[in-house]
Amino acid sequence: MSEAVEAANKPSYRTTWYQNKQDITYVLYLKNLKRENVATRFEDNKTLEIKLSMPNKTEHVECLHLFGEVIPERTQLEVNPYKVIITLQKKAGTEWNSLEIKQESSIPVKIRENVSGGTSQAPWTTRRDWNKISKETTQELENEKPEGDEALQKLFQQIYSNATDEQKKAMNKSFQTSGGTVLSTNWDEVRNKDYDGKDRVLPTGQDVKKWEF
Repeated sequence: MSEAVEAANKPSYRTTWYQNKQDITYVLYLKNLKRENVATRFEDNKTLEIKLSMPNKTEHVECLHLFGEVIPERTQLEVNPYKVIITLQKKAGTEWNSLEIKQESSIPVKIRENVSGGTSQAPWTTRRDWNKISKETTQELENEKPEGDEALQKLFQQIYSNATDEQKKAMNKSFQTSGGTVLSTNWDEVRNKDYDGKDRVLPTGQDVKKWEF
């Protein structure tokens, strides 16, 4: 299949990503998928393939050439009616400059439809659970913030430094995915919230902005 045909057949959806020192979180905004419709596998510690079984009975594989190495067996996969959330644990606790490393022009982008896994590749897996893998989040907040946010940032740092691991996870998800409009330390409350969609909170007279940590 030619690149032009592949591009024409590629399903349209929005993606975003965010990080802390331990993890990279990649979000695909796709509705009406179930856990069994999404599978992942790794060719190596830096190449992630995501297979999506779409509602129209087609399959799409998205390939990410990651900026750094991750630990494949600690991948977490969450699927809800509004989006797919993939959390990858970094092999080294360092800041990534981007989600993917730039590829040479001679290397084709590995996005294709109706792909069947070859015997030499790792098997697809859907058995990742958001709650089953215990991990620590010790994120240090960056000092550079937009003007006028110093007081809010100071409060966030104070709360974060005294929080438990689960509270930190709740703070990261609520604050980052809501564009800074929600800050919660209750993971049971935050885990199923869709602050980019149906649970979006937008104060009157304000615009949504993305916060980076």
